Amino acid sequence: MFLVIVFVLQRLGDAAVIWYTFLPSNSAWLRGVALGSLVWTTALLVGVWRRFRWARYLLTSFNWGYITVFTFCVLQGWNEFQPTPTDPYTVLTAGIVLYFGANVILVRSRRVRHFANA
Repeated sequence: MFLVIVFVLQRLGDAAVIWYTFLPSNSAWLRGVALGSLVWTTALLVGVWRRFRWARYLLTSFNWGYITVFTFCVLQGWNEFQPTPTDPYTVLTAGIVLYFGANVILVRSRRVRHFANA
């Protein structure tokens, strides 16, 4: 059940981040990172489901890197002297928070840990 929750959180986070990357002000490499994440998170979640221990570790470490890349984009965007966050940065922040929630479940859940180590 927890893997389904992680899958849904990551897909919702991907939807938010991919929407942000298709704005005209963003570069193509950012879009590539977001679309690539859609593929590798799904593949690694299948690996966790198939009880490969290394897949859980790799998924959490890749998720931290993904969170870092897009947090940098948020911080860079908020440095443009706007007193309130605009809609694109709010959506991007929501995507980052969803990924963070998925990572917390992957790291802290005993059921996922047991499932991956069995």
